[in-house]
Amino acid sequence: MNKTSSSSNALKKLIKLLAKEGVIEILLFIHKNGSARYKDLVAIVSSEPTLVRRLNELTSLKILERKLLDEKYRPVEYHLTELGAELSERLIKTMNELEKIYFKNL
Repeated sequence: MNKTSSSSNALKKLIKLLAKEGVIEILLFIHKNGSARYKDLVAIVSSEPTLVRRLNELTSLKILERKLLDEKYRPVEYHLTELGAELSERLIKTMNELEKIYFKNL
């Protein structure tokens, strides 16, 4: 497989990931707030099983990292990795550009 087709496959995988329910919302929430606990994210994703899958996917792809807090009941907090922060920044810029194009043509 050459470099171009490898990049193309990676881009397709990224687009599929971003299209999944809750992914963009999770990324934007954590980008805006700096971190999030599970209970914070339950409100923005329609179902808990979906949220668990998305958090696992984003963590396994090194977009999010889990941090076990040193508190009673050992809660988990999610943060963007460097890759996740860059992805979120570019996502926000792209969304803003698409919004300009869309409303310009109305």
